[in-house]
Amino acid sequence: MILNKEKISALIVFIVILYSSSNVKAKDNEMWTGYKWQLPLTEELSLRFANEVRLFRDITTVKQLLQDIGIRFNITDYLDATFYYRLRMKQHDPTEQLFSPFHEINFASSIDFSYDEIDFSYRARYQKEFRDDKKSNDEYFRNRIVAQTKITKQLRPFVFSELFYRLNYHKGDRFNAVRLGFGLDWKIAKTVSLSGSYTYEEEFNIEEPELRNIWGLEISFDIGKGISVLD
Repeated sequence: MILNKEKISALIVFIVILYSSSNVKAKDNEMWTGYKWQLPLTEELSLRFANEVRLFRDITTVKQLLQDIGIRFNITDYLDATFYYRLRMKQHDPTEQLFSPFHEINFASSIDFSYDEIDFSYRARYQKEFRDDKKSNDEYFRNRIVAQTKITKQLRPFVFSELFYRLNYHKGDRFNAVRLGFGLDWKIAKTVSLSGSYTYEEEFNIEEPELRNIWGLEISFDIGKGISVLD
């Protein structure tokens, strides 16, 4: 079904609000690119892998390297749970490209529903970070909402927002970052999808808040139930 004028207008309004809602000057442009794939083990359980490269300094320098491995359990047609381990290699010296390993455990649960030909998803995610030297104790609860509709069977635009809440933090307000964005999913083939996106990330309640423009490009391979931005 072709997008109607109301949906196009809503997307334009969202983009305008996205650019005008902050008085913090953007300090960097980043590019996040990678792939993920899903392999069904049973009708309800799937094995999932992902790799990602994140570039910063106006997309000239590698910032982080991410590797994920985990499982997804489809509880119902509208509810699922995902658990995965992430190895996050963070750069600490841009001149020498030296990286330090950070270990993460992530647990997320998503609920999906539809209204007036628009698909919605709410995802709650718990994220805990560890380091080999035990200096890091970052712990977050993240809330994300996605709305997606169809242009054609192959093209699906979407908008999203995500709010970060710091757990185990006692020095001030625990909310410290928000992400707003939009993008397009393109189903290239039955088992292959490509997703392009723009994300506006703003930090707050910290000493030196930053705003980042993040451009994303991800390819997904799926042998079982389709992977989408709603996951």
